[in-house]
Amino acid sequence: MRATSGFSGLGAAFLLLVLAAPARAEYLAATGPGPVAPAPEHAHLLTASAETIEPPPPRGYAEDIRQARDAGARPFVPPGRLQEDAVEDAGISQLQQSAPKAPALTRSFNGIDYTGTYPPDPVLAAGPSNLVLSTNGSVTIRDKTGNLVASTSLASFFVSVRVSGENAFDPKVIYDEGSQRFFVAALGRINNPSCSAGSCVSHFFLAVSKSASPAGTGSSDWYFYAFDGTLDGSTPTANWVDFTGLGADANVVVLSANMFSFSTSFFQKAKIRILPKATLIAGGAVTWNDFFGMTEPGSGFLSFTLQPALTFGNPGTFFLVSASSTSGSCNLTVWGIANALTAPALSSQTAAAGGTCNFPPFATQLGGGIPLDTSDKRLYNAVYRGNSIWTAHTIQWNWGSGNVAAVRGVQVNVGSWPTVSYTQNGTFGT
Repeated sequence: MRATSGFSGLGAAFLLLVLAAPARAEYLAATGPGPVAPAPEHAHLLTASAETIEPPPPRGYAEDIRQARDAGARPFVPPGRLQEDAVEDAGISQLQQSAPKAPALTRSFNGIDYTGTYPPDPVLAAGPSNLVLSTNGSVTIRDKTGNLVASTSLASFFVSVRVSGENAFDPKVIYDEGSQRFFVAALGRINNPSCSAGSCVSHFFLAVSKSASPAGTGSSDWYFYAFDGTLDGSTPTANWVDFTGLGADANVVVLSANMFSFSTSFFQKAKIRILPKATLIAGGAVTWNDFFGMTEPGSGFLSFTLQPALTFGNPGTFFLVSASSTSGSCNLTVWGIANALTAPALSSQTAAAGGTCNFPPFATQLGGGIPLDTSDKRLYNAVYRGNSIWTAHTIQWNWGSGNVAAVRGVQVNVGSWPTVSYTQNGTFGT
């Protein structure tokens, strides 16, 4: 195991409705049509057994991201083959050290078996006594000794709020320490390339547990919501939602997604949806606020895959983070929502980093076999804690024997927001 470490500075600021300012601008929120109430108490008794539901859509990529990923998806590349080999360490000081062995497991047990749904997209969250796990094929609750508490399919879990035939995919699960509730999010779509704005079907699904230890998968233990994902605020579009993001702080729950055209399947923009947490955990009717069409500061490229942070503490700003869409860039964009509950305003800063972060090749498995699909360099999760945002992604790296997939983990200090700086910025692999 090897590690590289580096420190970097800060960048610019930007941002749908843009305020005229020479150095800094903000996006202003678009209010949704609301209010949206949870499904009726009896609705979980409906069955999805007679439905014909299409499988999850293929992982969505912006076309330029798809091309870069495909070009870099060779499992083995000879040293020196790519130009970035000579410059990928620029600005990064390398630390070579012996890595400690991972601690021994104290307990292990099966999670969710393969359900036949591909890709599986596994996620889990831990509460005080229970674990909530999900894949594209299942939602399962286990206690911390591994005993099964409850289980159902992801489609059946959200059957009370889905349109008949609509699938459910891309689950995310968090346990929010502040409210002592689990939140399970997923997306839905009925594939219809000929639909027009106002007739297309695609939803954000959200389930909110009624306690810290849900004992079932129905409405006695959960509130179920569906929010129209085709809407930008209250304006209909012909776009569907892909790749869920989910975070929360003391006041709000934030969902995010990449938006793709029903007719072309091309990437259109990213979207952020803000929901009032206190109303959700009480099972009330909520109204949302949206941000959409964000662009990266400096480059002006459309932003892609913004990850809301699961927030510990109360920083006063809700944070999200995304990886740069610039080819080879290691920069991250940190997004801050001021007054998220009452009058949301979104701004950004660049956390600039040296070196080269390209799309990873497939990852070889120990002992051989089919290489693992590493997707692209998008971020999958983010956590805010102690004045910092913590996140990680997969990038391409060369340890001297060719390009391989490696893990880049970062800690970005936002304690003096809008100033940002790296506390840790390291690449790990073998």
